Amino acid sequence: MQEKMPRELRDMVYEALLGEPQNYYVDGDGRSLEDLFPANVVLHNPHIGNKLFVGEETLTELADMWYRHSVFRLFGDSTVACLFRNESWELPDLDPAPLIRHVYMALYPRGRWDNMWDGFVETGKELHLPSDFEQLAKLQQPATFTIGTYFEDWDYHGKTREGMKTFVDAMSRRVFPVLKQLIASGVGVTVKIYEAELEVGLEYLDSESWSKLVRGVHLRQ
Repeated sequence: MQEKMPRELRDMVYEALLGEPQNYYVDGDGRSLEDLFPANVVLHNPHIGNKLFVGEETLTELADMWYRHSVFRLFGDSTVACLFRNESWELPDLDPAPLIRHVYMALYPRGRWDNMWDGFVETGKELHLPSDFEQLAKLQQPATFTIGTYFEDWDYHGKTREGMKTFVDAMSRRVFPVLKQLIASGVGVTVKIYEAELEVGLEYLDSESWSKLVRGVHLRQ
């Protein structure tokens, strides 16, 4: 039956199997990626993820849909290499990079109590970022990349605090170049500031424009 249906219908079957999109938290050593399969599908129906049962073509299509369907959440102690690593599907030739559609990353300044993070992020950087953050430029359209920015005390009596200036300057050096590459290649980039989600264009990707954008949202909140 699978072979008789067109790919569009087969994808609908896979999507129904996967259910609602789930979040997968990518950690520093890939532990969160060991159990890639949705628990309510493959864990209780292991034959669905068995290449000997469903065949390599069907398993590849299911894996494709899983990567396109899921939301991958990166944090400062994770690596982008873990996101693009394929270890859980029995498909050694499968490349996740062109398949992934939804990536979220929490972005915030490093605080003075964050020494425990030093082994996971580049020493001396002002941001919690994966050490290989630039690899995110491998994302391909129609993917979306969302940054969640969480910080308090943005300004003091109408003036941007020095700590936030340092934070934005660090973004200008390390984050904005990658965002520009993603936008240029057609990847949708959004920023979530508190409860507001804003699509980010090239016009915001310099220190002054970004500061005005965030301050405006901060004041409205």
